[in-house]
Amino acid sequence: MKRLVTRTTFYLALSAGVALTTVAPALANESPLSVKHRDQNAAGATYRAELRAWVAKRQAIAKTFRVAVASARSDFDSAKAQAKTSADRYAASTAFVAAIALAAKNRSAALIALGPAPTNLHGTSRDGTSTGSKNLGVSIKKSRTYVNFHLS
Repeated sequence: MKRLVTRTTFYLALSAGVALTTVAPALANESPLSVKHRDQNAAGATYRAELRAWVAKRQAIAKTFRVAVASARSDFDSAKAQAKTSADRYAASTAFVAAIALAAKNRSAALIALGPAPTNLHGTSRDGTSTGSKNLGVSIKKSRTYVNFHLS
């Protein structure tokens, strides 16, 4: 029994010594790999923050467009209900189409002013296109089972 306690104490002391001799130098200086990972984590956090801000702005643009379309629809419905002649209905329809066109023009201008999505560490944007390619308003993101069409 005394031998067991002695051996156990010896092996515990030996393992603690080995642990201290390997951990202490590692804590004293950072390896280039850990510096690289720290920089990538900081860059990733910056990218995620920029992407969240970009998505929030894009969602605000989409919400403004939906509100303008809903307003045009309600104006059209009320004008159509009050219309007595076909000329009145035609005028209401023309005003509705003009309001939708104006809302689409404003949305397009706002999206152009917003610009493309921020790029990540690998040089690709949120929709999967590389930063060097020209985005003509439609991007296609392929997966194994389906294709998503993202209209800009």
